[in-house]
Amino acid sequence: MNNETKTAAATQAAPVENKPAPDLRTLDGALDFLNYHPPNERQRTGHELINSAFQDLLGVVWDVIPEGPGRTVFVRDLNRVRMSANSAIANNGA
Repeated sequence: MNNETKTAAATQAAPVENKPAPDLRTLDGALDFLNYHPPNERQRTGHELINSAFQDLLGVVWDVIPEGPGRTVFVRDLNRVRMSANSAIANNGA
């Protein structure tokens, strides 16, 4: 997917306006935040863009970072940030 296609897809993957983000200041909101939120088509596109971008980044730096615990930490942190981005999509920005 080229950058122009990714930009167009990201525009289509904008948050859904009819579902508010969970209010993390309340127990009900926090519990909703932790629920599984099946993606709609727009969110699925956002997840795919996020996942692709993080895979691209990993491919670029894989041979630059020496093998060892540091690279393992990097991969785990990269995955954590990727999951946070996908969670923000699923929770409409929360």
